[in-house]
Amino acid sequence: MKPSTELFDLISSLSKSEKRFFKLHSSLQSGDKNYLRIFDAIDKQRAYDEKALKAQFKGETFVKHFPSEKNHLYKLILKALRAYHADSSVSGVLKQEIKNIEILYHKALYKECNKLLHRAKRTAQENERFYYWFELLSWE
Repeated sequence: MKPSTELFDLISSLSKSEKRFFKLHSSLQSGDKNYLRIFDAIDKQRAYDEKALKAQFKGETFVKHFPSEKNHLYKLILKALRAYHADSSVSGVLKQEIKNIEILYHKALYKECNKLLHRAKRTAQENERFYYWFELLSWE
């Protein structure tokens, strides 16, 4: 079976600042980070070569479950990209606000939740993001 190039394609598509953000975002976690080693190795490749990667990490325990390590890395990159681009659009900001409202609600912080809800509704209405406005109405 031919290895997938999706992770390579994702890493190759990252700008320098996105790569830097991913590494900074990853440094917040403690412990050994095999996924960063895989990230750096794939980033150095011109074309995806999984055999070369496995040879480079020969003897490492994580090579035995390399597909799951790659999947984990892929998800972490997407998570970092969501954080990186979160404030770049009104829709992104509103999605975050809705998530924050949900968190505050489940923490029973209703006063803070209501304050955030009204601010988000105003933003949605001012920017004609009615889909989000209707979703915010459901939190009232």
